[in-house]
Amino acid sequence: MNCSYYVDDYFGNVKLKGGRYLKKDEGYECLVQLLAQTWGDINGDGQIDALVVLTGEACGGNGLEFYLIPVLNYDGIPKVLKPVYLGDRICVRSLTVKNGIVIGVFEERSKFILKYKLVGDHLEKIE
Repeated sequence: MNCSYYVDDYFGNVKLKGGRYLKKDEGYECLVQLLAQTWGDINGDGQIDALVVLTGEACGGNGLEFYLIPVLNYDGIPKVLKPVYLGDRICVRSLTVKNGIVIGVFEERSKFILKYKLVGDHLEKIE
C-alpha cells in the first residue's frame, strides 16, 4: 500500500512509492519496502482494513528490521496506526486477520506464531 507510515525513530515517517522508500544519508542508502500485506476487519466496524509488513534496512548497516503496521479503513480513508516491531532478519510465512485477531506466522531459527488485537490505536500482543 502506497501510504505514509511512521516506522520508527530511525526512519521516521516514510511515504512508499511503488512499495518502496529510498533515503540517502551520508553517502549510504536506506531502504524501506513493503514485504507483505493482508486484509480483514481489524477493529470490528465491518469495514475491510489492511495490515502491512514493512522491512527497513538501515543506512550503512546490514540488519533488516521488520514492522507490522495496521491501516484502518474509515469509509475509504486510510488511518495508519502505530507500528509493532517484529524483529531482525525474520521470515514472514503468513499473515491473517480472523475475528479481529491478527495472526502472524514467522520464522527466525524456528517457526513461531504471534497474535495481536487492536486496543485503542495500537496492536497488543495476546497469548
